Amino acid sequence: MNFSFPSVRPAGPHRAVVPCSIAVVLIVVFGIYVLQAQTVQGSASLFGVHLDEKALSLLTEVEQLYDKPIRAESLPVDDPMAGISKVGDDGTPIISINPSSGRRPDVIVHELYHFLLRTRGYPDIQWLFPETMDTHETRPDFRQISFKLYDPILHYVFYPEARARLGIDPGERFEQMTRQALVDEAITPTLAGMDAGAIVLAYYRLRLELDDRKLFQQLVELLENQGKHNEVAVGERLATIVERASPLSPISAVNALVGCLNIFYEGRYTFVQRPWTQRQLGTHTQHIAPLELRVARATTSHGK
Repeated sequence: MNFSFPSVRPAGPHRAVVPCSIAVVLIVVFGIYVLQAQTVQGSASLFGVHLDEKALSLLTEVEQLYDKPIRAESLPVDDPMAGISKVGDDGTPIISINPSSGRRPDVIVHELYHFLLRTRGYPDIQWLFPETMDTHETRPDFRQISFKLYDPILHYVFYPEARARLGIDPGERFEQMTRQALVDEAITPTLAGMDAGAIVLAYYRLRLELDDRKLFQQLVELLENQGKHNEVAVGERLATIVERASPLSPISAVNALVGCLNIFYEGRYTFVQRPWTQRQLGTHTQHIAPLELRVARATTSHGK
């Protein structure tokens, strides 16, 4: 996901300056140069966030794999995301950070690992819709579903590796926010106002991503106390599909996604994989997994 900081541009035409002003300008320019070197060229910080030796080695690894330095961008402060990542058309790895909530080592490591998974063959998802469903409304809806079902699968792959390798939990911010919402009792009315599908997806994410199992059990109890037993059961079915695909490979990750989609949309849609394709982005080969969506056939019964 992308976060971009505004670039520094000249403010206007050149003017005569006194020597003191020249010194100030040189200091500012030099400072900008140093900041850019720190945040883009792979020194000890990114987005002004200090990275320890292990996190820095991950940053260096990503830049070597893509043969380009990370491009640092920013998201609006009111964006709900802390960070996002993408690969530019020229193969540049781009990380966008929310300057309000994303300037954290765990957020940066999170996005760096998404780049690693892309180089390991984990694909982008391409949706193939029936003609009647291929609309401006449908496409964003399924991009969101892809995010809510596919991202936790990817996180299930790399969270344990990052914790063991770097001593950093890429899901730390999510866990902290969840714990605080529970302490503040803000999560109770939130869950009560969510529809069944949203509860299923929330359970699924909590089940796969939370490292604190005591916190997870507290949330399960809260859901069950609200009578969300069916939603918990469906969410558990989805999480079990992912667990059974472990250790995950790119192919098994997409198989797990398709299995989850077919359960989540049971009776409404079915999903079928099509042959994977590739897209060349600079030196990076991005794999693409097309998923065809089919409208489930209506069943008929007596009296209906």
